[in-house]
Amino acid sequence: SLQARYMHFGGLNLPATEKLPGKPVVITLNDDTIIEGYLIKEKETKDEIVVMQKRGESTIERSVKKSDVKSIEEKE
Repeated sequence: SLQARYMHFGGLNLPATEKLPGKPVVITLNDDTIIEGYLIKEKETKDEIVVMQKRGESTIERSVKKSDVKSIEEKE
């Protein structure tokens, strides 16, 4: 019963603190939608950026067109 908390998928292999790649940013879109996440990379076409967002225990990658971006501010 002492090891029961480790019986979920990947429980023994998780690092103590998970550092997400990229720099933390706050992106404001032209329609004033705010996206907080980690700026991963620019797409090869250079007209999109990829932002990684943390959702609970998982992460998602979201592509955003540069033409839809009003501003990108680095988050501390």
